[in-house]
Amino acid sequence: MSRVHRPWVPVLVVGLVLALVAGGCGGGSETADDSEGSATATTTAPIVASRSVTEAELQAFADELVTDTRSQRAIVAWADGDEDPVVVTVGEDVQADDAFHVASITKSFVAAALVLLDADGTVELDAPVATYVDWPGGEDITVSQLLDHTSGLGPFGNPGDGEEDGTGSHYLELVQRGGALSLDEVLAATRDIAPVDEPGASATYSNLNYVVAGAVVKAATDEDVGAVLQERLFEPLGMDHTWYPPRAPGDAEPLPGLYELEPELDPLPTTAFDMEPWRTVAAPAAGAVSTLDDLLTWRHAVLREQRIGGVDVSAMTEIGPGGYGLGVAGVTADGACIFEGCPPDQDFTRWGLNGDIPGSSTRVLHDPTTDATLFVYLDRNALSLDEPMLAFVEG
Repeated sequence: MSRVHRPWVPVLVVGLVLALVAGGCGGGSETADDSEGSATATTTAPIVASRSVTEAELQAFADELVTDTRSQRAIVAWADGDEDPVVVTVGEDVQADDAFHVASITKSFVAAALVLLDADGTVELDAPVATYVDWPGGEDITVSQLLDHTSGLGPFGNPGDGEEDGTGSHYLELVQRGGALSLDEVLAATRDIAPVDEPGASATYSNLNYVVAGAVVKAATDEDVGAVLQERLFEPLGMDHTWYPPRAPGDAEPLPGLYELEPELDPLPTTAFDMEPWRTVAAPAAGAVSTLDDLLTWRHAVLREQRIGGVDVSAMTEIGPGGYGLGVAGVTADGACIFEGCPPDQDFTRWGLNGDIPGSSTRVLHDPTTDATLFVYLDRNALSLDEPMLAFVEG
């Protein structure tokens, strides 16, 4: 299994910034042209049987992942249709019900909330961002273009953040302030990030899209994003162990992990620094904490039933040619391409929810044809997991 250092997480040495890598989940500043239209994974084809997976087989896969990625903890699950999932763990101090950072899987929560708000008329996904938020160029960007990364907004905590003009990373400057960051603080500090393309012209993965999307949620509802997610998603679905930052009393402490600054350096334990600025610097894009059970509930609602509270959310899995739907990545035979830029005419046969933050890599890979899902949590960031996960799914 190959292991590639993916520059997804900003580099932090306690009290000192060495260099910019990236933030949240996702990667490249490369773009996928011609974002008009969509290329969706097939959902109307008859369900075909997935391969049978035993606990021993899943445990061997989890053990190999931990060894090959030099992680210390893992939670791995295989969910086949309505059957009880097969779940295994690696590490003496990890349990299957432990909480962990889900990073950019938060994007799917925010996207779903906006789909629900669109359904009840609170937000219009096709309306200009300027309808709700004062944002540079917001008259020409729609809310849905934020959600599928076709807005043209520039990088924030992704490769290219501060590199083009030598100004330094907006993301890291905010993280270094310490403590919890408010959405208003982040919005004020990111208004000068230059766009990379015209709205609708291409897909470029950026956490900034979801920071602004979070601002739309807040402006349209006059509530904090976390309150909206709790009311619209977590509470109705019974996701009792999922929370949105800042951390409040009673919120579960997420598992600690290993923060890999660079492949040749020893990783830094996340217990050595405060994770709250990392959770809040791009909270609508990468801040949430959850558990395996809650993510399996989420997978059932969004990727299987495609309904939340009676509302159709299937638009989330309508994958455009740039490789992204609304909070959901399209997955080809080679993996998710939204982060580096998708070649033309890709066939997105599976869906992915991907998260990467210091000390945590989380992946949900769902095949709508077989109705099977592979879930992986590892306590180390900057991991390339598409190849081994696709190999396991395909048997």
